[in-house]
Amino acid sequence: MSFKVRDDRDDSGNKESFLLRSVEFVQSSLPTLYFNIDESQGTISDMNSDGSHQTECFGDMTMQVPAGYYDEYSGKTQAADSSSTYSLDYIRGRGNSTWDADKKPYKVKFDKKQNLLSMGTSKNWVLLANRFDNSLLRNKLTYWLGGQLGMAYTPKCQFVDVVMNGTYYGSYYLSTQVRVDKNSVNIDDLTDKTSSSATTEPTITGGYLLSMGSADDEKTKDPTSTKRDFTTKKGNRFLIESPDFEGYTNDAQYNYIKDYFQKTEDAIYGKDFKESSGASYKDYMDVDSAVDYYWLQEISYNGDAFGSNSTYLYKARNGKLCWGPLWDFDFVAWGDLEYGKNMNTTEFSQNQNVWYGRLFEDKTFSKKVVDRWPVIKAKLEELTRDGGQLDKYVAQVGISEKYDMEKWGTYAMDIDGDTTVKGNRPYSEEVTQLKTWINKRVAWIDANYKTLQLKEYKVKFVNGKKPVKTITAYSQRVITGFPKNPAKKGYEFKGWYYNNGGSMIKLTKDTVATSSLTAHAKWKKIRSGKADSSKIKAIYFLNKKSFAGVAGVVSDNPYTAVPFSADTSGMKWKSSVPAVATVNSDGNVEALKKGKTVISVTIGKVSASYTLNVVDIDSTVVAPYIELTRKSMKVKAGSYGKINIKTDALYPVYTGLKFVSSDNSIASVSPAGVVRGKKKGKAVVLVIDSTNTQVYKCKVTVR
Repeated sequence: MSFKVRDDRDDSGNKESFLLRSVEFVQSSLPTLYFNIDESQGTISDMNSDGSHQTECFGDMTMQVPAGYYDEYSGKTQAADSSSTYSLDYIRGRGNSTWDADKKPYKVKFDKKQNLLSMGTSKNWVLLANRFDNSLLRNKLTYWLGGQLGMAYTPKCQFVDVVMNGTYYGSYYLSTQVRVDKNSVNIDDLTDKTSSSATTEPTITGGYLLSMGSADDEKTKDPTSTKRDFTTKKGNRFLIESPDFEGYTNDAQYNYIKDYFQKTEDAIYGKDFKESSGASYKDYMDVDSAVDYYWLQEISYNGDAFGSNSTYLYKARNGKLCWGPLWDFDFVAWGDLEYGKNMNTTEFSQNQNVWYGRLFEDKTFSKKVVDRWPVIKAKLEELTRDGGQLDKYVAQVGISEKYDMEKWGTYAMDIDGDTTVKGNRPYSEEVTQLKTWINKRVAWIDANYKTLQLKEYKVKFVNGKKPVKTITAYSQRVITGFPKNPAKKGYEFKGWYYNNGGSMIKLTKDTVATSSLTAHAKWKKIRSGKADSSKIKAIYFLNKKSFAGVAGVVSDNPYTAVPFSADTSGMKWKSSVPAVATVNSDGNVEALKKGKTVISVTIGKVSASYTLNVVDIDSTVVAPYIELTRKSMKVKAGSYGKINIKTDALYPVYTGLKFVSSDNSIASVSPAGVVRGKKKGKAVVLVIDSTNTQVYKCKVTVR
């Protein structure tokens, strides 16, 4: 049908005629949120261009729910069309890397608490754009799994369409927000009037909500942020999300939760998994939450797990430390960046992160993990079977997905930085790819999950006939705890060697235990000159200059010893000005006050150093972009090269950088950007900047 539309806006009084040859009417099966923004108080354009999320818009929101809509959380079907209007306190931008996409996510706050789509009553809500997930399903399926497994405070979300001042914005999730709130993380709120000034127990024992973010990053996003973080002895950093100490300070509460985390860590790494007082880590941490949280991160192969402010923990008053809630599984999870035939669905990727590496050495913990798998497997099969929960969500999102893709197109980038692989793929292929990935991942885990219950082995070190040390090693783990290298006059120590099928093999820091063994000291007689005191030939840092803010922040400047197989035990670390920053025996640095210091490491005759500048926390900035100093390199097989990075930012900190080789059989790369040639051929080293969602390439030719 055709409509004739007359334009009366011509100032000259002339009227122009237009012919619309077709008009498409769509009846959505989802709720639609219509935002009516009063732009005299702040424009939508200003809000969408404010990366600090300080610009707020005001007005109201009308939610229209069509007849026949099935509400997942109430289990009821809408009998007739309904419409409700709610006054906004504000709407503003939200998100980190997701905010850099063209389709923006938002934080919505109403002037009164509202129960929207049976998700509970709250003022605070979020609109998740899912821009990096062409299926629009990954977060939804994760939260369904969390709910099915009984994981406390798992977010709830519903598919909705969003229209703002007459413009269609796309298909979103209307979601609860992870925060201390009766409708989210329902624990005591230490920011309320009666609790914020408390300095004694039991009040200060909870509630706390923490993430694995950093105060520096929060300051970068919001210069007014008063959130505080702390770093444990093992170098794990935690950000206190609530209480946020806005408008006040309370060192008693800060020190309580900091000390509680340290006691938990001390117990995990202590003898018999107990800290000095005799308390077990099970007295401090809820084990069941740790098990389920591990499994969801492991199954999904989540690249953001245990290293960002999407990793949450909480502690209720008089309660134990718990892992969760789940959050942010739309990008680098569930195979989102893996297209083509070679899906990365094998290996366990999360079982050595944060405290889990040590926890799996406890037989009771690893047994709980193994025993939990059949339950989780059944839920995953329910998710992906024909007509299962995933298909129900596909049917529910329906035509909303089609028009979202018409407006925004498919997001196009895979893990190799290829921007064409995913371009304009049919939605059915996105769903098939997701299902296939999950089914392959389930099949691999099902065949290997019992290996998570580690076997114990004894490794004996012997020098001649003299026993030196006996340590416990674990299956699938590299052997650690080597004794100090012995000395013998007139001889050079060559290393520790063990018998493997008649061949003497050298133990290195990369040797994985497969059985109990005896390692013997091997010596070489010195004919002239002096023996090397170390097998290390060189040490490289990611950067020669590093920056950190004054907040007890650990400086992130990884190092690599060359050759990669060298024994790094016996390294000695030093800070030239300990009052500015300290460094522990693992090379972890803690910034204390403004100033400059040199962090150095020495082993034998080999040494390396970098300059650390500690500045006001307000001055540091997560590097908005980086450059590689070389786009290609040539190395000989068995030799090494270095990829350096740079940025124009004045006080940059580098977070979320990962070095990956496209072919480890040709060339491997370390976290410090050191490349080792292995055999003749060509490979590409990818520098993945997950914070800014960028990938940089360096072509490597091995001669």
